[in-house]
Amino acid sequence: MRSMTQSWRGWARTLLWVLLLGMLLWGGLVGYRLYGLYSHGRGAAQAARLVMQTRNAEGVVQPEPARALRAELGKFEGHVQGMAGLTQPVACLLTRQTLWPAAHRLGVMGCDGLELAVGLVATAWWAALELESAADLYGQVTMAPGEPFEYRTDPLDHALTRLGADRQRLLALRPPAARVSEALQGLAGPLDRLASLAPLPTLAVDGLLLAPELLGGGQERLFLVVVQNSDELRATGGFISSVIAVQLQGYRLHSYDFMSSYDVETEGFAMPPAPEPLAVHMQFPGLVFRDANWSPDWPTSAQVLAALYQANHPVRVDGVIALDTHAFHLALEAMGPLDVEQYGVTITADNLLAMAETFWETPLEGASLAERTENLWGWLQHRKDFGGDFVQAGITRLEQFSLRDWLSLIEALAQGAEHRHIQVWALQSDNARADLTRAGWSGAIHRGDGDYLMVVDSNLGYNKVDRNIERSLAYSLSLAGAAPTATLQLTYRNHATADLDACVHEPQVLESYEALTQQCYWNYVRVLAPRGIELLAASDSAGQLGLADIDVGVEQGRSSLGAFLVVPPGETYTLTLTYRLPSDLFVCQGTLCRYELTVQKQAGTQGVPVALQADVAPVTLQATGWHQGESPSSLTTTLDTDRSATWFWRTDAP
Repeated sequence: MRSMTQSWRGWARTLLWVLLLGMLLWGGLVGYRLYGLYSHGRGAAQAARLVMQTRNAEGVVQPEPARALRAELGKFEGHVQGMAGLTQPVACLLTRQTLWPAAHRLGVMGCDGLELAVGLVATAWWAALELESAADLYGQVTMAPGEPFEYRTDPLDHALTRLGADRQRLLALRPPAARVSEALQGLAGPLDRLASLAPLPTLAVDGLLLAPELLGGGQERLFLVVVQNSDELRATGGFISSVIAVQLQGYRLHSYDFMSSYDVETEGFAMPPAPEPLAVHMQFPGLVFRDANWSPDWPTSAQVLAALYQANHPVRVDGVIALDTHAFHLALEAMGPLDVEQYGVTITADNLLAMAETFWETPLEGASLAERTENLWGWLQHRKDFGGDFVQAGITRLEQFSLRDWLSLIEALAQGAEHRHIQVWALQSDNARADLTRAGWSGAIHRGDGDYLMVVDSNLGYNKVDRNIERSLAYSLSLAGAAPTATLQLTYRNHATADLDACVHEPQVLESYEALTQQCYWNYVRVLAPRGIELLAASDSAGQLGLADIDVGVEQGRSSLGAFLVVPPGETYTLTLTYRLPSDLFVCQGTLCRYELTVQKQAGTQGVPVALQADVAPVTLQATGWHQGESPSSLTTTLDTDRSATWFWRTDAP
């Protein structure tokens, strides 16, 4: 018996030593792979930087850096695949079995993250191979049936073409990229720094999908970059103050033309009819480019803007990009200070608005705003000159960008798209439209099922008073009865301090930009809700609006409730709308019911407080980004991006 016990212990010790040696060997292999990933990843980054730095005046890369990039990526790919073979089985098991959230997230990153890395690196290697091959052949003369032929295809275009050929591979990588992004977003504690990297996996895949669609092929493309002033809020982010017509030759900037939005129309242009609120409340005889972003659905507004531009200029527009005031702030935070030499100033994210206002009032050429009575035209012609010089300073800065700088800028732009400060729509590529929609960069109105709410403000007051407007909305739901109803309360506080005799609704050229922010708020508000609602009641704090004053219609498949309201400086105004929701808005199985709400953010706004209240206590809530109120039936959030909430409750019905 004693001999059997000793034998068992001997076997146990032997097994323990084998396991220990196996773990040490596994750890050593993992360490070797990690070192290889670090060293060859760094080598690939350095080679990529050298590729960009050694391009000639025509943008053509040199063969040696291209060869080094492909070689480093090949070695990096080998280590990624080796790491996947070592860790994926354990990581995937962890993902599927563990209930500990932190371990589950780490498992997702190990399982899906490595699958994503293998696919991305393989795609990068093939693109680098095309780059190297084209760089080797560029400019060489070959003989074809006695005729000389000089190979002139741009190597970077070759790489973009290869990315386009890998489209299906990249589409297959989108789901694991989304899972990795979600796992990174939920990290906290010692790993919270990784949470800042959450957008990068999906951003990498979406960027690689879009690049060949928007930049590949070497053909000429025209993109309109629409600059919107959020101090004069309009449906897609602000009044269109300027437009930059960017002409690309493949991926290279061919030319650009910065112009005031007032200069888009040419002499003799026949204006199409203006939307009814613009025609009624601003007496517009027709629609012009600067007011054409009336639809809050950016794909719709982009098509209208492109059509108006093409009607005045004999060109084809390939895409339209909207930037609001906050987008420029994000871009400058990533780019760093810009020296605008003509003006002797350095522009930062903190002083951009102040400098833009200063040179709007006192342009370098022409007349100043203070001289408007003597030379108004001289001021009008040059008040937006600073914008063009600022854009040129930005392009000069971009020409000096390192790879790290580009990554920082791309991350900032992705953040801007997430918060609806940047919206992009392609007009000529079905693939690009699908990619932009999938990525959430299209600025489209939400088309899903369930309850829906979007509040769209449009400043129709010829002023910049939105800078001083504080907004909030409260949404109360009655779900207990057979016919669900909603009551929406919109509150506007005008923090302007001007002492005005009356609110005068007319165009005015005042003594300063600041004076334009100290005016009455003339706002046409639209509430977009599910199709099929029935308006039951309407009132306002001024005692001036009733049911008959609400414009009821349909917009982009959503019911629309519109009203024109005025908020004088220093006053608070509240509009209350009550409407019956469609009877099939929530679904019940037995006594368990499910209700889903999507609240969509208007471009150009920041941090609008939202309060949600229901008359049924939830059994379960799914409400990322919301906070529990004083009761289980109340939620609050800040609308810095679109928000959704799903509500489960039980009825008394059998």
